[in-house]
Amino acid sequence: MIGKDRYASCSSFPYPARCERSRNTYPQSRSSFYLRSVRILLTCLVALMGASLISAALAEDSFATIKVEHKVVADWGSGYQSEVVITNDGDPFSNWVLEFDSTSLIDLIWGADIVEHTGTHYVIKNKSWNSDITHGGTVTLGFIASPTGADGHFENCKINGVACDGSSAPPPDPEPEPDPAPDPDPVPEPEPDPTPEPDPEPDPSPPTVDVSFSAPNDWGTGYTGSMKITNTSAQSVDGWKLSFDLDPLTTISNLWNGNLEMDGSHVTVRNASWNGVIVAGGTIEIGYTATFGGFLLTPANCRFNGTSCTFNGVPDPEPTPDPDPVPDPD
Repeated sequence: MIGKDRYASCSSFPYPARCERSRNTYPQSRSSFYLRSVRILLTCLVALMGASLISAALAEDSFATIKVEHKVVADWGSGYQSEVVITNDGDPFSNWVLEFDSTSLIDLIWGADIVEHTGTHYVIKNKSWNSDITHGGTVTLGFIASPTGADGHFENCKINGVACDGSSAPPPDPEPEPDPAPDPDPVPEPEPDPTPEPDPEPDPSPPTVDVSFSAPNDWGTGYTGSMKITNTSAQSVDGWKLSFDLDPLTTISNLWNGNLEMDGSHVTVRNASWNGVIVAGGTIEIGYTATFGGFLLTPANCRFNGTSCTFNGVPDPEPTPDPDPVPDPD
C-alpha cells in the first residue's frame, strides 16, 4: 500500500513489471487466506457441537433402562407406608439419586437417605451398601409418611435426572458357539493310597446374641415393629435365621431388611443378601408393619439359628408343670 500511495501508476514506479505483478496477486492471496481461516473455524465449531450432542445422548441413554415402581403397601388413614423398587435392565451403574414430588411429610425412611426437601420436592440418595445396581438387579426402599390433605404420594419421579419410566430394547440373540472338538480318551492313572483323615476338630461354641423388640409406632389397629440383633460374642455370625411367635390375632403385612416366612402365627426371618454377616459386637435391625385385633404383645419363643434367645433381655417363661393328680379316696 505504501507503493500505491507514492506512485499513482506503475509507469512512475522504478520497476513497472514488479509493480503490476504485486497489484494482481496481493488481493487474491489475502482473500484466499481469509477464506481458509473461516473454513477451519466452521469445521471446529461443527465438531464441538456434534461431540456435545453425542455425549448428551449417551448420558441420557445410560439411564433409559432404569424403571422405578412405587406402591402404597399399608394405609391407616393418618399415615401410610410406601415401597419403591428400582430395577436396572441395562448396564451396571453406581451412585443413584432419586427425586420426586409428594404432598405428604415423610416421617421414616429406610434403604436411602433424604438429602434435600424443599416444599413438596424430595431428593433421596443411595445408602453405602446399595449404591451399585447390576444388570437385572433391583433395590428396594420404603418410607412411612403422613398425608397433608391433598393427593399426590409420588409424582414427577426422576432418577439421575432421567424420567423413571424408561424402557430398553431386547438384547440381540447371541451368536451360536461352534461345536467343541471331542476330547481324547483319557489315560487311566494309578490310584494313590488313600491318606488317612485327621481327627475332626471339636465344634466351636455358637455365637451368642441379644435380641431386642420395640414398637415405635402404634395406631390402635396396627403397629410398626423393630427388632435389633446384637452379636455379643467374640466371633462373627455368617448367615442367620430368627424365629418367634406372634399373638394369633397379629399378622405381619410387610417386612424389610430380611426375608419373611409365616406359618400361622409362627414367624421365620432369614438374612438378606447384604446383611448375613454380623461382626463381633455388631448390630443389625429388621423392621415390619403388622395389624392386630387385640393388645400389642411382645413376641414369644425367640430362637436364633436354632438356639433359644430372649427379647429385651427377658427369657421366655418356662411352662407351668401340670399338678400331680389327687388320689381317689378309698
